[in-house]
Amino acid sequence: PGNPRVLLLDEPSTGQDAGAKRILWKALQSISANRAILLTTHSMEEAEALATNVAIMGTKMLATGTLASLQESHGGAYSVRAVRVPELSAAEVEGIVKEKFEGMVKGYMDAHGQVRWQLPHDKRALGSIMQVMEELMGDAIVEEEEGQGGSAGAGGAAAAAGASSAAVTSRKVIQAYTVTGPTLEEVFMNVAREAGQAGGV
Repeated sequence: PGNPRVLLLDEPSTGQDAGAKRILWKALQSISANRAILLTTHSMEEAEALATNVAIMGTKMLATGTLASLQESHGGAYSVRAVRVPELSAAEVEGIVKEKFEGMVKGYMDAHGQVRWQLPHDKRALGSIMQVMEELMGDAIVEEEEGQGGSAGAGGAAAAAGASSAAVTSRKVIQAYTVTGPTLEEVFMNVAREAGQAGGV
């Protein structure tokens, strides 16, 4: 039949350039309604673009789930990138960031004012992370009286104890930022590492 309900595709984009791959992806997305498509690929970009459910294999099935569920269970870390204000030194900003996130910061780097670091991946803490980032931007209002101190919420993202509202909101530490979740490639590497430690790969 010319309109099958199930398609089995084994690495269909192998050997194609970037433009041809995107044409293929759009074609597959356009025909995916009311149809099951089983696609194998070594491209994490392709899997992220097309898959609603993902299975990671290495001689056997290692993990299955939606992209979101795999990121939640095997994601590892949020990546934060920001621009440091020129008025503050690299050491000052690093100290403030690490104080705000109470020891949760890993892999902090500053390259000519472009800073980045990682935070543990926990969706329950994302709101708290964003609140602290807005404080670092100088945009957040924390309703605390001087001397009371306070926490920004779950995941260890917290304002320094004893800081006044004016102290929290008046100091601009960064000019812009992005927070991104783990990529599928990071998930894949974490799954493979876990399986290797357990003797599964």
